[in-house]
Amino acid sequence: MIAAAERALRSAVWKRLRDDPALMPKLGGRVYDGIPRGASLPLLCFGDAQLRDFSTSSSRGTEHDLRIDVVSEQPGSAEALEIAELVTRSLDQGPLALDGFVLVNLSFRALESRRETNQRYLRMSLRWRVITELI
Repeated sequence: MIAAAERALRSAVWKRLRDDPALMPKLGGRVYDGIPRGASLPLLCFGDAQLRDFSTSSSRGTEHDLRIDVVSEQPGSAEALEIAELVTRSLDQGPLALDGFVLVNLSFRALESRRETNQRYLRMSLRWRVITELI
């Protein structure tokens, strides 16, 4: 059930971000589960996942540490911060439709940024705490 909950969550998030009219012009559709070799930047990709059982006596639930990374090669952080803001706004637009699960909670937790590959790329990781329950 935990893996199915994560698949449902990622699918709903991917659809929400891909359908966002403010975000897509900045990304050109580049929202990935993993970064393809030679991909153009900027882009979004899902980061590492952490899942925990969050069941109670009356329901089966999962706690997710959802991570979405913004990757940019622009000097400074302005582009990545702008995209990060659009991502958070998009996910705050209302409940996500999860296949087979209900979204109980989605709350933003943190933003971390770091330079990678000899300072060429900026990776900004956005983190949410998400609770889902099996329908």
